[in-house]
Amino acid sequence: MKNITRIALLILSVFCISGYFIVAPLWAQQPPESSRIEAEKQSDIEGLSRLGRRTTEVFRPGTEDITAPASPGDDALGQQYLLKRKQEYEPFSLFGNLAGNWTSNVALTKNNPQSDNYMVTTTGVSYQPIIRPNLLGEITFVQQWFRYDKFTDMNFDSMNAGAGLSYAVPELSNLAVFGRYNYNRLTNADGAGEYFRNHSITLGFFKMFPLARTHYLYGGYSSQFGFSDPKIYQRDYHSAVAGYNIDITPKLSVDVSIRFSYIPYQEDGREDYNESLSLGVTYKPKPWLMLTFSSFAASNQSKNGVFEYNVVNLAPNIGIKIKF
Repeated sequence: MKNITRIALLILSVFCISGYFIVAPLWAQQPPESSRIEAEKQSDIEGLSRLGRRTTEVFRPGTEDITAPASPGDDALGQQYLLKRKQEYEPFSLFGNLAGNWTSNVALTKNNPQSDNYMVTTTGVSYQPIIRPNLLGEITFVQQWFRYDKFTDMNFDSMNAGAGLSYAVPELSNLAVFGRYNYNRLTNADGAGEYFRNHSITLGFFKMFPLARTHYLYGGYSSQFGFSDPKIYQRDYHSAVAGYNIDITPKLSVDVSIRFSYIPYQEDGREDYNESLSLGVTYKPKPWLMLTFSSFAASNQSKNGVFEYNVVNLAPNIGIKIKF
């Protein structure tokens, strides 16, 4: 009986040890820190071109039709124009956003993906002054809290602080070039344990192609150079984006875009190629209130096969932005 017990314990021990070496590499393939860093990046998929888009919106010519509506007697009076009071530009903004998210692959794994729901709460302040004609500045501070439903070990906080400049090229209508510095710090949910910090410099351009007053095509490119701690997560991010935006009504707009990215890492010779398709529907019942439904699907290929994954995210959210 003792021998049988010893044999049973030996088999059980071998099974447990073998199971550990089978399961452990699955977690090692995509540790929680790596997944959280990716989630923070994906939470702002438009971030790489936001400053360029903002600049073209501020300085974009011909966005208002100043010709008066047709009326009887125009031939006698000649062409008429509406005199509108110029709206004063407001460089300061306070904003907050509450987004519910569903993801099909919370850990961004190649095998056995798990879905989860998580909430992202965002607050921030931004100052975007017009420094001189066609030159826009920007200083922004953002704090975010990521909270997961099932996989609570993924919970983390994110802080971003950055500044940049963008220039609308007069000779090339609706083209903006930009440069930006950003500091990102990720901590555990209790705020005590920092596990990632990153300094980055982004250079790029953004171009609109107006089709009519209410819709346009756009394209852009950006290169982001990162300097992170720990260095194993240090990477650059070279990205091209193309999209279409339409204002269905003055309050309702739809945006669809596709993005291609090449992501070389500093260590281990890792190189990733990422493609994503995003759709956003935005409704603004008030100038300061924004309701958005956004979704995107992404596919990641890597020289290190364990970092390959597919993911789909859905995110309804509500945001408030006060300008002054």
